[in-house]
Amino acid sequence: MFTTRLAESIWTKQVRNPSGKLILLALARYANKECICWPSIETLSNDTGISERQIMRIIKDLEKDNLLLVKRAGWNKPNVYKFTYSDTMSPYKEYQWKTSRNTESGL
Repeated sequence: MFTTRLAESIWTKQVRNPSGKLILLALARYANKECICWPSIETLSNDTGISERQIMRIIKDLEKDNLLLVKRAGWNKPNVYKFTYSDTMSPYKEYQWKTSRNTESGL
């Protein structure tokens, strides 16, 4: 199962904050084969027991550490997350993630 391989990869990653690893594992639970997911902050909070504000801080740290790409969707819409280190595990190697930094169209 793809999610299991992604979770195994997360366990081997060095993350500066132990809560960051928990957030990565929670995100992996929702990831599709392209390593993309879009759970809400509220869902992540319910899954992990970490406050919504702390999750937002952790996600920013994971983004700074180049472990996640985040496409911010706007008010009352879930963000879209992509694992940046999972390209070798994805069956869709040709899949290109586009960020607002790279293109105006987003995904």
